[in-house]
Amino acid sequence: MRKLVVFTCLITFALAGCEEELPRIDYSLDQILFACKNDNRADFLWLDQFVAKAEAQPGGYYAVELMKYNSSVYIMLQDNLSASPPQIYNCNGDLALGDLGLTYNEFINLSTKLKTIYYKY
Repeated sequence: MRKLVVFTCLITFALAGCEEELPRIDYSLDQILFACKNDNRADFLWLDQFVAKAEAQPGGYYAVELMKYNSSVYIMLQDNLSASPPQIYNCNGDLALGDLGLTYNEFINLSTKLKTIYYKY
């Protein structure tokens, strides 16, 4: 009986130590061009630079997500190495929250996530 208890404890601790890692999502600028109704890749050089920086880092969480607010598309960049909240851009590459008159939390509560375009952990 004692061996069974020890074996059960070992299995429980082993399973508790396993973490499910989310699958990596490779970057696709084409999806952003389509969502923003823009076919000029040069307009999104700033986004390519964000992803290149993320790829150069050995660790950390990075994500690019498409968000919808009031029938407009926005691009949210997440970087866990920054103490700031994620940055939210419009399709012109301008920071959007100031123009919208919203805080980050208000934007998140009022918007809808359309798709994750890039994810690295």
